[in-house]
Amino acid sequence: MLGLPFPLVAAGFPDSLAFLTTVGALTPPFGETRSIGKTRLNSYAVYGNLTGHLSDKLNLDLGARYTREHKDFSYVQTSAPGNVFFQLPAIPLFDSSASFSAFTPSLGVDYTISKDSMVYAKASKGFKSGGFNDGFTSVAGTPFKSETLMSYEGGLKTTFWDGRARANLAAYQMNWKDVQSVFSTFNPPSVIPFFSVDTWGDERIRGIEAELSVRPTKRLVLNGSIGMVDAEWSALSARSRALGALVGSPVKYVPKVTLNGGINYSFPLENKGALTAAMNFQWRDKTPLTNIPTEPTERPAYTLVDGSLTYENSDGRWSVQLWGKNLTDRKFITNLFDVDNSPTSPIRAIYQSLGAPRTVGIKVRFNY
Repeated sequence: MLGLPFPLVAAGFPDSLAFLTTVGALTPPFGETRSIGKTRLNSYAVYGNLTGHLSDKLNLDLGARYTREHKDFSYVQTSAPGNVFFQLPAIPLFDSSASFSAFTPSLGVDYTISKDSMVYAKASKGFKSGGFNDGFTSVAGTPFKSETLMSYEGGLKTTFWDGRARANLAAYQMNWKDVQSVFSTFNPPSVIPFFSVDTWGDERIRGIEAELSVRPTKRLVLNGSIGMVDAEWSALSARSRALGALVGSPVKYVPKVTLNGGINYSFPLENKGALTAAMNFQWRDKTPLTNIPTEPTERPAYTLVDGSLTYENSDGRWSVQLWGKNLTDRKFITNLFDVDNSPTSPIRAIYQSLGAPRTVGIKVRFNY
């Protein structure tokens, strides 16, 4: 970063860019580089859905979609001859295009065991089109592949205790193919990374989820849930393997166990409305923050606590809520970005994003 002993915006200059240009900060050896990329997308799809009641208890749901996307891309980059510090190359104007298509069906079935419970199963396919890289990069315009996802889920939904309790159980597996990720490369003597989207590999994710909600009294509601996930890379691209990624390593940002719980209690105020107090917590197991096991970076397990106190008037026309999030002011990482995940990087730079600190507020609501 260029350090200047004066403000970037001074009297008489409308913005910092104009000011820096005037004082010569954007002239050689720094110079000016401009890139212009344009993408035109035409997307077409046809889809349909059919639900059949095979019996009083058995239902079948069929869905199908065909998507086709065509992307036209143009790019040009100009760079001042004296731009020797960042070494941003000049790229002549060029045009390219690519088409992406996919057939994504779905099949679901559910069976009613009794008036209080049912089981279900569903399989579906998802699609995310590829595209072109656009930016200060020597590989601008290079297309990257589409992603596809096959998802399978089955479960049980039930109520009991005269309707005062509800329990749900689900198991699932997702096979995610050609997952897109951001890579960086270095072109010496430049000291800044060039970014591009490319394929990292294939993921296999499977897990179970269970949730329970109970109303012991008219005023009290208790709820809780647990999720257990096993996520790993089942295949890798040559580019990700070159960075040290390994088949079977865990997928970043996916904790193995998550817990959620809450309590909600309402205090009637005779003919003056009601006061409701609520408290919720979230617990996340330790979580990998990178897909490269040779650079172990892990977020420790943490707990977040939220709460609220709500007053609602007797006719339900308006309410006032005092709420708070992350009441214990827990510090935790939400995202980690390895700026230069290139084996030829001359520097090491990692950005971390932190979760929101303790936050409180008031919400007023009117119904009309």
